[in-house]
Amino acid sequence: HPGLALSKRTCAFLASIEKQIHWFREAYPQRRQLDTWLMYFIGLTEPLSVNVIQSTCRKFAYRRGEAKTILAYKKLAASARFIKKLSQSKIRPSEIFNLLEPVSYEVIILIKAKFSNRHIARHIRDFLKIHNGTRLHICGKDLQELGLAPGPQYQAILRRVLNAKLNGLVKTKEEELAFIKKLVTKYTFISA
Repeated sequence: HPGLALSKRTCAFLASIEKQIHWFREAYPQRRQLDTWLMYFIGLTEPLSVNVIQSTCRKFAYRRGEAKTILAYKKLAASARFIKKLSQSKIRPSEIFNLLEPVSYEVIILIKAKFSNRHIARHIRDFLKIHNGTRLHICGKDLQELGLAPGPQYQAILRRVLNAKLNGLVKTKEEELAFIKKLVTKYTFISA
């Protein structure tokens, strides 16, 4: 592609990717293996625009997940809002979780490789070490047993409880249920 060149900037990014891949493997050997070839490909195609990358993904036989990873990286790396939020020194664990949980490990490690920002690095380490995989003790059945009418509000309630858990406000199932009861008194989620 005429837009590709092995510039000093590209070589530096590839070296940073290699360093971060090594860090991830050492720090989290129990996690799934990274698609390193895809990460290096993304590093090589860094200078290309989102439109060119989309065209490339349509032209070549990438699996759907691979194309999704490529595009997710391009969009997040270019998102001033995402990078600004992740660069903040003080950000709640729930905010870190909500930014990074929907993103693949490959994209997370690429973001860490691209932006040499100590806050981004710390938030990514915290996410991978502490927050990734956080689950609630409660489920929809527990909400129903509390008298809450089934519906789309379940998702909103469970998200609020998960955020509270990530932020250290609740730990046990009993605390999660007590948190929901406080929500119920504040809002009208109970079925008639």
